[in-house]
Amino acid sequence: MNRLILAKNRKVEFPKRIKLTEPDTLNNYTYDLEFDPGLITEPGTNIDANLINLLQKNTIFDLKCEKAETTEINSNLEIELEGINEFSVFQGMKIILLMKTDATFEKPLQLKFTDNGMENGVYPVKVYNNGMLETLNNMPKGIYQFIFIDYSFILISSGSAQQEEENTREILWQGKQAIANGDFISCTLENILPSENSKNYTLIINFTHTNGLNVDILVPSAGLLFTGFNIAIPNILQGQIAFILAVVKRNNNDLVFSGTRYTALPASYHINQVTLIK
Repeated sequence: MNRLILAKNRKVEFPKRIKLTEPDTLNNYTYDLEFDPGLITEPGTNIDANLINLLQKNTIFDLKCEKAETTEINSNLEIELEGINEFSVFQGMKIILLMKTDATFEKPLQLKFTDNGMENGVYPVKVYNNGMLETLNNMPKGIYQFIFIDYSFILISSGSAQQEEENTREILWQGKQAIANGDFISCTLENILPSENSKNYTLIINFTHTNGLNVDILVPSAGLLFTGFNIAIPNILQGQIAFILAVVKRNNNDLVFSGTRYTALPASYHINQVTLIK
């Protein structure tokens, strides 16, 4: 399971002091050097293979798909992992997938890792719909973000495949705002939205959780009207799937979050940034 790395610096009384031990014979010219730090108030984080492996598991993998194939049961998206010789998925693994081909079928989609040395390199793709996990069978060209939980890749967010230079980005709000007040999802970012008669745009809302999760959720401007737009923010807590379900809508030029359904304490989630793409 992914976990937050809280690395600490080493704190000692004499950080640069070294003790020189003279050879015990006249003909021996080999000296021993030994660190002599004095009082150690903080031993610090040990840099070893375990830490490096943990850092890699907290990395978001950049992948691409240029080919899709259909079997009698499923539709497989062939995923390339450039420059990776040994690979296997793990609980909490996060990927950003560039779909360079449309995948619209009547059969459930699966990710097939062509560079995976394991016999079973095929994993189902699912999405939250009204709090329930469902299989996905439609992925047009675009950029998608997934998290691997319990043998499935779960869709976190998706966006248009337009090139970056074709889009105009504007940061509407930055800070750290809790999404909930106690047990109730209730949050308002005041006067940050463009006028209601603005042309269609997309909001990217960045959330973090106190355990280190960082995720972007895409919300279309049309979804902010009337009853609002439903979002699901997944997470892993103690090895189990956790999530909050919230409604995002506009009230005049305010961005309002509300809701009561969750399996993780909603006050543990924060909004860090709201970006507009048009």
